[in-house]
Amino acid sequence: MAPARVVKQRAIRPRRVTSFVGIDVGEDFLDLAILRSRARLAHRLEYRRIDLRDLKEDAIGVLAGKIQSVLPADRCLVLVDSPRWPRDLDLTKRRRFNGSICPLGRALDRSLREFLRARFGESLRLALFPTPMLAYFEAWMSRAEAKPHLRAIHRALFGLDRSNPDEGRAAASGKPGGGSFTRFMLCGFATYRALEALGLVSYECFPDLVFKIWNGGWKVPSKRRRRAARFARCRIIHALAAALNLSTGYRGASLDQADAAVMATAAAAAAQLGTLRIFECPAEGAFLLPLPH
Repeated sequence: MAPARVVKQRAIRPRRVTSFVGIDVGEDFLDLAILRSRARLAHRLEYRRIDLRDLKEDAIGVLAGKIQSVLPADRCLVLVDSPRWPRDLDLTKRRRFNGSICPLGRALDRSLREFLRARFGESLRLALFPTPMLAYFEAWMSRAEAKPHLRAIHRALFGLDRSNPDEGRAAASGKPGGGSFTRFMLCGFATYRALEALGLVSYECFPDLVFKIWNGGWKVPSKRRRRAARFARCRIIHALAAALNLSTGYRGASLDQADAAVMATAAAAAAQLGTLRIFECPAEGAFLLPLPH
């Protein structure tokens, strides 16, 4: 395995962190849950929504400004529900791997699965859609129905003008392979770059996995069963909030807010317990796993 694809694991105890932030990434919005961990700040969970649909020129800079306007002016640890970069690009060089075949999946995902299997056995399975390659996003930007703000993000990240269907390497004919829901990852890539510009430490995280782990390894209802899904997620977040002596728990109206809230509250709880674990891969980024024990 190339050195860039080697995953290292370590436990961390974040020092001087005064706020934990969970960001649920959507195609049109970012939903943020902000947990101020200092007692003098009332230990409240706050929810914010950032609209991405007006991003045009300087998409990363404008997004950084939007994020900065809602985050506390102190030391934040941020968890983002999205991969950091297309899987065929080397994050350390921001370009394709030279002379290598792109793997079917990421080394981070493989290492995480192995860790979970060793820790929890077969009772806890991690189902992931492989992070697409750059050509997937180029192909979507070549289509007439591509949203303007996604075009702006793509142009800011990769420097290609996809308003011209003939530009770039991806074929404009036919629908890109993979699910269309993965287009949201473009917004995730942009979010990491914006956080980086603000000097904030950020990690990848999977809300569904966090819900399962802090639910004793049991599955939570699918989001398709909206009422049951909201009830189960609310119960888990309220249990975390009680453990942290929060004045308020999750009372949001959306499942997206629940995803953001569980990342922030579980990270804060694990930080108190000393059970935060990081999986790091230079080419792919870093994943933070908040464990209950």
